[in-house]
Amino acid sequence: MIRRTLLIALVLVVAFMLSGCAGVKQIQEWLGFGGQVKPFSEKISGDRGLTVTLLNLPYGFEMIEGKEGKQTIIIELFNRGGYDVSGGVLLVTSDDRMMIKNPRRTINIKGRKYNSDIGESQREEFEIEAYPLYKNEQTAYSNIDVMVCYDYKTNLVGENVCIDTDPLMKKSGQVCHAAPLTFWTGQGGPVSVREIKPDLSYEVGQMVRPRFKITIRNNDNGFVVLPEYATSVCSNAVVEGEALNKVRIKAHVSMADELVCDPSTITLKDGEGSTICEFQEPIRSDVNSYVTPITVELSYGYFFRISRDVVITKKVFYD
Repeated sequence: MIRRTLLIALVLVVAFMLSGCAGVKQIQEWLGFGGQVKPFSEKISGDRGLTVTLLNLPYGFEMIEGKEGKQTIIIELFNRGGYDVSGGVLLVTSDDRMMIKNPRRTINIKGRKYNSDIGESQREEFEIEAYPLYKNEQTAYSNIDVMVCYDYKTNLVGENVCIDTDPLMKKSGQVCHAAPLTFWTGQGGPVSVREIKPDLSYEVGQMVRPRFKITIRNNDNGFVVLPEYATSVCSNAVVEGEALNKVRIKAHVSMADELVCDPSTITLKDGEGSTICEFQEPIRSDVNSYVTPITVELSYGYFFRISRDVVITKKVFYD
């Protein structure tokens, strides 16, 4: 009796999914049989990638000139987003008043999983030394700059959109009608999708081409650059102006069908930008509206800098 009840319940669930036009592929994915779209429970939220903690480098940091004043600063990085960082750069620099030993380090930190609040971390130690002051100086002022550059991706998953072939609502019995999707929190990265707005373009005959206006935003305090320039910013390499504030986008529907996005590289202005992604082929306007999963992948480089002032004091000799 119990087995029969469970079988009936499963049949009803599958029938309900089919009635919503979700499709066999989506049902397989929801039931754990594969697919590209993660279920809702595996979505990662948040608006940050890598963050930095300066463990012993407070504001107004003081140190004594020369070898006697040599100190070790400790920097800890956390990956608070959903993408693994590989080959990123941590760079500590100063002016001609300071010497920093081995100032460049490589960052490799795994990101968050869907059931965790934070990814992995990496701790680095830097030996710093202030050059001797001039004879007539008692104090001098310098600075330490901590710069982080890395390649990152943000993935929007687990969202459904309506492919609405009846925007004027002339037909009855439609399973859905198009409505914008707005995201007030990010998807596990400093750059995230802010809105997906469905639309249609009408073509010859009874054909329409579904499309989406996708708006993205830089939600953190860093700067965006094309992925291939991600570490160049920390390497004194020339970064072309056209590479700044650029994000590459890919989008899919129905588990596998890639959309054509124009432009495929979005330019951010005041931290925000958008593109139009549409079906590769039109569909008939007389088919019923249906629901389909959508995924969006954003690829970009990200960098930021933290600066601390340093007060260098003269070495005191005691008799």
